[in-house]
Amino acid sequence: MVSSSSSSSGKISFSGLASGIDTASIISQLMAVQKRPVYAIMDRVDGIKTKIDAYTAIKSAMSSLLTSAAPLKDASTFGQRSTVVGAVTADVGKVSATATNGAAIQNFTFEAVSLATATTAVSATAMGSPIDSAVKLDDAGFGDTVTAGTYGLRRPNERRHAVLQHRRAWAERERGDTVAELKYLDAARQSYQTAFEKDSAISDESAARAAYLIGDLWLRLGEPMEAARWLETAVRVPEAKSQTGLIRMARERLYDARELLTGQKKAS
Repeated sequence: MVSSSSSSSGKISFSGLASGIDTASIISQLMAVQKRPVYAIMDRVDGIKTKIDAYTAIKSAMSSLLTSAAPLKDASTFGQRSTVVGAVTADVGKVSATATNGAAIQNFTFEAVSLATATTAVSATAMGSPIDSAVKLDDAGFGDTVTAGTYGLRRPNERRHAVLQHRRAWAERERGDTVAELKYLDAARQSYQTAFEKDSAISDESAARAAYLIGDLWLRLGEPMEAARWLETAVRVPEAKSQTGLIRMARERLYDARELLTGQKKAS
């Protein structure tokens, strides 16, 4: 049996000549079987290319990460400090602050008690004699013997006393004398508290600052309960609402006081 077929090209092909077997179909299937490994390899190549693209993307991302993380190896990265001045009045431009790397993280509050005035000190006697070029320097008589004196505050009040005691505490801290520091911190706290309770001339803004300082000092003295009471007072003073910097600092210290109080209760 012979089967034939013709195409549009005019060519005639014969399959199964004299045998009845469709040899063309068999050959086509055999060729398809032979191509299977090729197709499998092509699929593997495509898969490998996809993985290479993914690895390339990961490599690029890791390189960017290493570049961004490089500053973390530098110790100065974690020691950098910045400062923010939160003035409670319109005088923010009159105060500036800078911090060196590694400086302690803390808050400072400054209160302008009064404006500085020009002062001139005049000695009752001459501080020295005219220099005589004909005598030795040792015998020229440059000045009299220095004697001790006293300094008095003009219009003293408890707020000024508190500021001076507070500054003295900072000086003792710099010297490393903890006992003296606590002594002057407590003295400053007492003066601030007296001014808050008895100074009729104190404004609401000054009262809010005084309440914050009293609370902060109580906390430094290890009395979180008293600290919390005064810091809550600072937040509740009506005029304090316009002092956003003071309110923020008072709330931060109030949180510290409550945390310390909780720790003390657990320990007991």
